[in-house]
Amino acid sequence: MKTTKWKTLLAASMAGFTLLSSAPLQAFATETQGNNSGLVMDDTSNVINGLTDAHMWSNDNGASWTRGKENQVFKGTQKVIVANYDEQIASAQPWTARSYAGGSMVIYRNALWTNSYWAEANQAPGSAPMWSKVKDVPAGIATFNFNKFTGSAADDYQKAQAETVQKQEKVIGYFANWQGYKTDYEPNNPSYNYSQGIVDGQGYDPADVPFDKITHVNYGFMIIDPSTGKLTSNDAWADFDDTVDGGGKNYIGQITDMADENDVAAMVSIGGWNNSVNDMAFDVVTKTPEKMDAFTDEAVKFMLDHNFDGIDIDWEYPDNNDRKTKFVALMKQLREKLTVAGKENDTYYQLSIAVTASHEKMEFIAPETVSEYVDNFNVMTYDFRGGFDTQTGHHSGLYATETDKDKKFNVSSAMKEYSETYNIPKNKLMVGMSYYSRGFANVESGELGAPSSGAPVGGTWDDPYQPAGLKPWWQLKDLEAQANEDPNDSLVAKWDDQAKAPYIYDADAKEFYSYDNIQSIQEK
Repeated sequence: MKTTKWKTLLAASMAGFTLLSSAPLQAFATETQGNNSGLVMDDTSNVINGLTDAHMWSNDNGASWTRGKENQVFKGTQKVIVANYDEQIASAQPWTARSYAGGSMVIYRNALWTNSYWAEANQAPGSAPMWSKVKDVPAGIATFNFNKFTGSAADDYQKAQAETVQKQEKVIGYFANWQGYKTDYEPNNPSYNYSQGIVDGQGYDPADVPFDKITHVNYGFMIIDPSTGKLTSNDAWADFDDTVDGGGKNYIGQITDMADENDVAAMVSIGGWNNSVNDMAFDVVTKTPEKMDAFTDEAVKFMLDHNFDGIDIDWEYPDNNDRKTKFVALMKQLREKLTVAGKENDTYYQLSIAVTASHEKMEFIAPETVSEYVDNFNVMTYDFRGGFDTQTGHHSGLYATETDKDKKFNVSSAMKEYSETYNIPKNKLMVGMSYYSRGFANVESGELGAPSSGAPVGGTWDDPYQPAGLKPWWQLKDLEAQANEDPNDSLVAKWDDQAKAPYIYDADAKEFYSYDNIQSIQEK
């Protein structure tokens, strides 16, 4: 039992807090085997002092190895073997019953193997001619047994980590599993067609995510099958690595691995607009206590199975008192089950919600009550206006303008409503930023509030069946430059100092685009 670990962390991170226990601080006893390496386990901090990239470690009895690094954290109960670093072994994967192309490197029965030609799933190393042994896996130089928190120490650790997470300055990015299908903007390609999918292998993949600039990545979306209430994928080929037939992009595995390498929290987002239409999916899983219990079990299991650090619920939107009651119950139950799971491996699993920016709908998520259970309110402060309206306006303006019919439907008002009306701590409120435009068609005047047909205009990022004028930032940036270079051109880029937001008007096409740029994001 880790009876002293919490005291060490508390003293280090919460100056001025009075400790109620008089138990002496002490390092917990380590268990080592053959340890002449100078490495020392600190079970109160979950680290091995002296561990560097000159080492590699395994917590599955040598089936796979990871290169060491200083302050590597080993949470929960686990046995960790440390060996001197070997690049071939550290980069190899454990052999599983799947097919392998020639030249693969795998670890099997404490040895590194390679195959000279294709190996079928039933052809294991050592029993088929294409496999040859490269070397034995080296013996470890030390073995350490870590232990998890128990009792009140486990409770205290969860509370302390929650406070740390909630006070963290965050930059959250959503990675959508359809990103790889989006073709990069090609101004010289008149044959561009979204429905053709990826052109020349372009698209936005996990390797493109700027992990050095974010603290969280939300993977969207896992969805709920409204007919069964089961959590499922809307694109299993993109989400997973199907080792049965060798297909699949394995975006989830890539995102969670890269997030871990960069100390970024990876969250699985469940729901989304398409999965929330008429609230059918969430209505199904909250219909009875039994259905909710099954769904929350499944959500937490999915998070654990795929190495996520938390869950993000995107229910768009609870809109009556019955759904309000069920939304609160859902958040409470998820928080409780995440805490139980976290106590098993000394981890605080995060819980966030994507929520409305409409002051008319906020009450139906019971913000003050739900705040007790969640770490972030990811406020969707975008899509305020678009081609679905009959007059132009900002889709993500910071402040209201003279032409706005609803003066509280903007970024600043939405955040104030959560903070001042519902008393949500500002460190839990996240402002949504839009890296895309909303377009208006048949606009005769390039002014805010000008009449629009109420019909959407086509955009590069549009669903072909739901045009919305979605142009990505890099295309908008080019349009800004074009407008500024030639003031006589039909294209005009303007800045609205009331809303602190930009817009572009194309007089020839009679199209109006509202969007965010660097200046508007700085203003926010």
